[in-house]
Amino acid sequence: MINVVLVSNLMLLREGAKRILSPQEGIDVIAEIEYLRDVLSNKKLAQADVLVVIADAATMEGSEQLIHLRREHPSLHVMILLRFPTLHQVLAILRSGVRGLLSADSSATQLPAAIRTISSGRLYLNEELTRLLIPDFEEIGKDYTHKALSQRELEVFLRLAAGNKVTEIAGQLGISIKTVSTHKTRLMEKMRMTTFSQIVQYAIAYGLYES
Repeated sequence: MINVVLVSNLMLLREGAKRILSPQEGIDVIAEIEYLRDVLSNKKLAQADVLVVIADAATMEGSEQLIHLRREHPSLHVMILLRFPTLHQVLAILRSGVRGLLSADSSATQLPAAIRTISSGRLYLNEELTRLLIPDFEEIGKDYTHKALSQRELEVFLRLAAGNKVTEIAGQLGISIKTVSTHKTRLMEKMRMTTFSQIVQYAIAYGLYES
């Protein structure tokens, strides 16, 4: 059973999400919270597997809270359902370690699919958000692809693209933080990348993330 906590001060949207999820086998909505800032104090959080935050781009609370939330509950998977998303906001959310992103015009069937995907640790982006991330891809040197990377550099690259921090990658791969940082520097040099957004855009364009 995947235990889900819904977060939104927009009751109509929160109730809509609950109605979509209630009939789903293997998914249980165990709590509803109005504001992201109140999540950590909710007793149900300890039982949650996935946190679904329904947000408006104009009023979305800072990504710092998401970073703090993941630090306190590293096993909790977070998904944002975003209204009127911007490229800047999507990239900021991905940097915070969020594994799932849906735009508000997604079909109802995508919500349970996204929850199941991120609960297994994989990244989920719907088509609109994928298109939003790709336009600047041409700025990435076409002659400098992931095929030039060593196996370890590619492993680090894929984890960076999925939103993992250097410290998390070190733990996952069983190597030092310094070694991960060295691999990150080298892979970005090989691929002529300078920003996190380029890593994400490249991974999406080449289908290198798991959806």
